[in-house]
Amino acid sequence: MNISKSITISELASKFSLSRSTLLYYDKIGLLRPRNRTSTGHRRYEQEDYERLRLICALRKVGLTLQDVIILLDEFTEPTQVCEMLQKRSLEVVDEMKSLEKQNLVLTDMISKLKHLKNSSQMARNIWLMFRFADCETRSQKPEEASK
Repeated sequence: MNISKSITISELASKFSLSRSTLLYYDKIGLLRPRNRTSTGHRRYEQEDYERLRLICALRKVGLTLQDVIILLDEFTEPTQVCEMLQKRSLEVVDEMKSLEKQNLVLTDMISKLKHLKNSSQMARNIWLMFRFADCETRSQKPEEASK
């Protein structure tokens, strides 16, 4: 998308479904400073600002922190540095996926066990017991058993 003229902070925020305060914060931390200001000090954003915000949003969507985005956009000059940061995030995502898979297995097991209960007092006690011991069971399993 191209913007043909400079736009206000509210217009830019709207184009990216962000709040105005988010863009004010980005300005405060130096992540996205508007190229221009009016004589009364109002921020005016140009096409270059729009493109930078588009990149910021894309990097945030893949889970990079604001600090990582600042480093990536303002400090890295070599493609290898960018690749290393993105590879690091990719490994973090893999770890997060493994953790979520384990959580899902525990939840599925709990749901299966709860379907057989007859009353709410029995259910409350069994939920507590399942939560209490679910983590212990997964840690006590041998690695090959946990991966089944």
